[in-house]
Amino acid sequence: MRVYNGTSHDLKIYAKSDVFHDDAHKKYLLLDQEIEPYIIFPAQNPLSISFGCEFAFVDGIPIKERRVYNRDELPEGYDLYIVSALYARAFGGDPRIATVVDQVYDARGKNMIGCLALNITDITWFNGNR
Repeated sequence: MRVYNGTSHDLKIYAKSDVFHDDAHKKYLLLDQEIEPYIIFPAQNPLSISFGCEFAFVDGIPIKERRVYNRDELPEGYDLYIVSALYARAFGGDPRIATVVDQVYDARGKNMIGCLALNITDITWFNGNR
């Protein structure tokens, strides 16, 4: 599978057996600082998006509507595109778009260092069309 990492950093995926869920802080922590991820997707050219806001009052309530003014197009030739959550929301549900899910933090719980999986909108479409 051809994967494009459109985020600004390497994406590291860890095995669930290498983490534990810290219920008190509601996050996954690495069992040992020396554990290496089993998949790394190197950062490529980041895909960015520009927003602007429209401001209005609706029945006296101030409302801001965020609108996309510019976005980088997906480069051709890939099966899966890993992007930021903001980019994914603005792209309109393309089934090739993936974001991270179940973020993994270092053993101290201070820094996010990776994730357990990727999240896509439609696995059925993806399996049948790649």
